[in-house]
Amino acid sequence: MTRAAYCTAFSCGTGHRLRGLALAQAAARAGVELRAFGPWLPEWREEARAFMPDVLLGDIAWLPLGGIARAGCEQWLLVRYVAAGDGYLDGCGWDRRIAIEPAATFRGLTHRVEPVTVAVQRFAPAAGARLAAGYNTWWEAARFGYIERVTWEGRDHPERGPRIAAGYYAPLGNGADQLMRELMS
Repeated sequence: MTRAAYCTAFSCGTGHRLRGLALAQAAARAGVELRAFGPWLPEWREEARAFMPDVLLGDIAWLPLGGIARAGCEQWLLVRYVAAGDGYLDGCGWDRRIAIEPAATFRGLTHRVEPVTVAVQRFAPAAGARLAAGYNTWWEAARFGYIERVTWEGRDHPERGPRIAAGYYAPLGNGADQLMRELMS
């Protein structure tokens, strides 16, 4: 069975937890053993290393690999849009740098998948509801078909604004499932 470790950096907020949940759901559907590790503290590095994953999925580029890298372990970085500039991925050393949303257009990307979202809609906002355009909220709205009936806040935010400016995009599938298929091939 393919083993994957999903690792986040120094904090693990709701966004990271939801992406981890989406990846865990997709892993279960695909027959991949996936474990989540984070925040990236020494005890988590040891647990991740002991798990001996085939693939390490990192959720942000400044995630230090520490001592988890080992021969035979692919390291894939999941890249969403961040306000970092085009040199964001220069010298990051990951085997794959995978864009998980269309607004991520940095130099150095090697792959692209649809946005990573949970399999089941978490909530159904009323028409006209005001929502912040964070990664998970935005892409769940796109996937579950309510992106155009709510009001999006964050046009001036350095990370939410570019997402809104990129426009409404209807994902053709779930990036979490695409990643699991890639892991299995």
